[in-house]
Amino acid sequence: MDLSQIIKHYRNCLSVLPDAPLYGNIPQGADKVSGQLDSFLTLEHKQFLLLCNGGSFGDIELWSAEEILDKQYRVPKNLQDSMYEAGQVLYEPIFLNRINNQVTFNVDGEKSVPFSSFIEEYVFGEKYKYIFDDADIDDMWYFFLHDNPI
Repeated sequence: MDLSQIIKHYRNCLSVLPDAPLYGNIPQGADKVSGQLDSFLTLEHKQFLLLCNGGSFGDIELWSAEEILDKQYRVPKNLQDSMYEAGQVLYEPIFLNRINNQVTFNVDGEKSVPFSSFIEEYVFGEKYKYIFDDADIDDMWYFFLHDNPI
């Protein structure tokens, strides 16, 4: 199943839940990614934003096209040419490396994975339970994914 189908599946599953905002928010894709943002983002990230313009996925929050440029204050000065902040998990930044397309975040230990794997396996997949200790015990997004398999 491709990413657009995965996003559509979970967006539809969320839409029927009366308490969906407690689980997450999967917005429609951005109309376009242009101007300064076009050269700022990696290609895969741009493609994701066109399918899903940021959103919240349990304890993972990804910045929208409209807010991402304003959310770069936590990127270390010496790394600003090679990486940017794409979102946060448990209020810790999620950095995306422009050179190797790796997502790096540090909650209960540093993790670094390709952007596509991060989206498919951590945001929408079984590895969500590994973003922090005990995510598979008391996290609503984890249970939402588990209860709505593809």
